[in-house]
Amino acid sequence: MSRGIIDTYVYDPHLSFGDRVSIFLLFVNVALFSMVLLFIESLILKYLWNITIPRIFKLPETTYWEAFRLILIAWILLAGFSLG
Repeated sequence: MSRGIIDTYVYDPHLSFGDRVSIFLLFVNVALFSMVLLFIESLILKYLWNITIPRIFKLPETTYWEAFRLILIAWILLAGFSLG
């Protein structure tokens, strides 16, 4: 039977406490980096939308949260929820 990431890196009895803390901090850093990247992508989308779409199609400008929702919708439609 294959072992998952949690079994391999968290419950491995051969890992020291320091190794487990390092792995946990790595996961936290990856999660924080992903959130910051999503924030920056939303700002870029908002900026590009607001300098392009209102001038061409006479539509209103977007807010940050509208740009954030657009990114989430695109992610759901194009990437889906496959986690494995």
